[in-house]
Amino acid sequence: MGQSAALVRLATIGPPVVVGLISFALVARGLQPGLAFWDTAELQVVAPLMGTAHPTGFPTYVLLGWLASVVLQPFGEPAFRMNLFSAISVAVAAGVTVDLVRVLTGSRWIGVVVGLGLTLTPQVWAIGTHAEAHSLHLALLAILLRLLVGWEDRRRAPDDDARRAHADRWLVAATVVFALAVGNHSLTLLLAPAIAVYVLVVEPRIIRRWRLVAGCLGALAMTLVVVYLELPLRAGPFRAPLVYGTPDTWDGFRYIVLAEQFQGSLADPDGGQPQRVGDDRVLEILEVALASALRVKPGDPFKAEALQHFKQSV
Repeated sequence: MGQSAALVRLATIGPPVVVGLISFALVARGLQPGLAFWDTAELQVVAPLMGTAHPTGFPTYVLLGWLASVVLQPFGEPAFRMNLFSAISVAVAAGVTVDLVRVLTGSRWIGVVVGLGLTLTPQVWAIGTHAEAHSLHLALLAILLRLLVGWEDRRRAPDDDARRAHADRWLVAATVVFALAVGNHSLTLLLAPAIAVYVLVVEPRIIRRWRLVAGCLGALAMTLVVVYLELPLRAGPFRAPLVYGTPDTWDGFRYIVLAEQFQGSLADPDGGQPQRVGDDRVLEILEVALASALRVKPGDPFKAEALQHFKQSV
């Protein structure tokens, strides 16, 4: 009995792990070797320093990127570690997708094909080769969907009181991941209406379950607060060497989080150019500072020369 359960568990965990490893190997072949330019270069520097990126600040990416930079220290200089972090994120997304599709279709093989297909999609492969918030967004989205489907699976489990009793934990966990995804990229907010409809279809009486609703809202609020506190704390009392804007003030925080500098970009992409001249100058200075990091000797601290040049330019 115990051996049979172990085999079932291995058959469940094995395919996602194998696909994740294959996906990582495929993406890793195209990894950029070091510093790049523009947004990629910014994230390669800001995350290891736990600083502040351009609006919307991407605090989840910065926090997890900083952790990844610490854990991945044996694998190279910080810029490469952030590229490696993207490859790992795509691998996680592919592996979780395998399990998600298995649950939805009942077929492990379909899950494997979909997981590998996701990795080999040109856009997905591309975002996995360099520091990119969208690669982490993809991983968080896959985890979020898997948790929601896992919650439904347990809520509707026939004759299994134990599974139903623990189902709500999956919904709370999904709420936490949703909040993390919002802190990584605001595109996550577009999923909110669809998720709300899905939850109501699975549990029409959820409004009456005030403890569960309160728990989810509390988890959402707490996670968002913890994540977004990174912006004012690292711009104020625990100032990072590289900070975009002034998120330690209310106006500056709103400017970053709501991406006010990009307002009107969709309706009139070129209409705000005069107002963005100052921002473009900041980016030019940042690019020069990042380029100077290429001349830092391998044994020197990553930030030494780049940050010194940046301060002098400002």
